[in-house]
Amino acid sequence: KANLNELRLINSDNKFNLKTEALVEVNGSNLEDLNGNIRFLNTTVTKNQKKYELKKFLLKAYSNNEKEKILELQSDAVDAVLKGNLASGNLTEIITQKLATHLPSLFDKIVNAKATKLVQNYELQIQFNKTAELTRLFFPDISVAENTRINASFVAQTGGLNAQLNSSKLKLGPLSFYNIDLNADNAAQLSIKGNCNRLALSDSSFVENVKLGLLIQKDSVRMQMGWNDLKPNNCHKANIKLEGLIHNAQSLDAAILPSDFTLDDSVWVVPPGGRCSVDGRCIAVSNVVLQHNSRRVGA
Repeated sequence: KANLNELRLINSDNKFNLKTEALVEVNGSNLEDLNGNIRFLNTTVTKNQKKYELKKFLLKAYSNNEKEKILELQSDAVDAVLKGNLASGNLTEIITQKLATHLPSLFDKIVNAKATKLVQNYELQIQFNKTAELTRLFFPDISVAENTRINASFVAQTGGLNAQLNSSKLKLGPLSFYNIDLNADNAAQLSIKGNCNRLALSDSSFVENVKLGLLIQKDSVRMQMGWNDLKPNNCHKANIKLEGLIHNAQSLDAAILPSDFTLDDSVWVVPPGGRCSVDGRCIAVSNVVLQHNSRRVGA
């Protein structure tokens, strides 16, 4: 039994307590030749007198016919498989370094760090199972639907990273994404493309058939977002473009590029000149002009 705060495994003002039993059956002297199983039994996590019981947690290490090392996790909340030569380098470090080339403001401490070279390819597969109790306890602003999948790969020869996410519902704070697909890859720019059937703030406030595109390079970001609500009697759609600079994890300043949207079959144009800034959870819009035929509305 352990208090995770006192062990400094979790940085939080709230107290977490972990109670578990571990059955370890492994052999090997390092990650390269490690084989066996680690099974946690009767696991209970307590936070603010709320308990989360983990009935299944099994971590397996073995090699396949291609002599790849495989780490496999099976649990109530998440199943995951990582393939690659785990002794050839620090995968987390190389991913962070790749992201730092595109977002130096978010990784300022390692921008000038010596690059880690990997000689092996990696594959990661994650499937979310029943996570509702776990996210309510640790991440109350996030909700992940069962069978949500993440697939990622790293190709050593090109240094390319690629990741895909597929989920029937993903909730991040006030936003709910339904039937969302995202694809991210790392080349000269960090490219993120995605679409979802519905993006909702509530049951009555939503847009449908949403498409999103992001290009990020050295803290510069270019975003295009659109939606198209196909209604029998009217049309609601949009094509919004922004170009700006990321200052830190919670701050963004962007210019609104020529955009347009349609409400009840009326097309409104947004000429250049508007600004949009994000600071924490506050979004500010200034100098935005909306034009429809001879009508002109300014903000």
